[in-house]
Amino acid sequence: MVLFKLEWIRSHAQNNDSFKPLWFQFATADIDYFHVEFRSIFDYVAQIIRDTGNKPGQIPDSFRELQQWLNKNPGNRARVGEELAEVVESVDWFPDIQNLRDSMIHKGAFTLVFLDPEEGILFQSLGNSLKPLIRNEIVMHNKNVVDFQLYSAFYLCRLFLFLEELAKAIRSKLSIKKINQQAKSYSPGFKLVISWLDRLTQKIKT
Repeated sequence: MVLFKLEWIRSHAQNNDSFKPLWFQFATADIDYFHVEFRSIFDYVAQIIRDTGNKPGQIPDSFRELQQWLNKNPGNRARVGEELAEVVESVDWFPDIQNLRDSMIHKGAFTLVFLDPEEGILFQSLGNSLKPLIRNEIVMHNKNVVDFQLYSAFYLCRLFLFLEELAKAIRSKLSIKKINQQAKSYSPGFKLVISWLDRLTQKIKT
């Protein structure tokens, strides 16, 4: 929903000059919120893994701690279960989100939104000495500025694939039979995400 809100505000700002100064403040707040919520999803996942693992009472409920804990000794993998352990380890990109979110919340990093809303949702997260924290070439508008549409699509795509593999592992572990396979999303932001994913696909191709 936060993505839909961002795009709605951007559209409104394009057609209302008096609203444009607020665009930068609103967009900054929503981009920060996106990172906080995205990071929180992984702790919800860790709680699910804790409750479905082989030794529920012995498994961390923080995703960061869970990834680190798995590597401490082979017995920890057995406590989780090998299939779930492999799914957790597959998220080698998680530190990207975690470090950025932690920098925002705990280390004074901040989000800066650039240019007018007509240009898109363009931002950068700046750390100590105004050092840019995001340098993924695929999602960049230019050398220093990030295109949030591409950026959010990039990480949401990875998140969706991860959650799919997690669901498969849990279904297998708990012997859950497939039931209704006609699940749908009615969020107004879903079609928006699909269009941003299409943009990302074209960017990768070119």
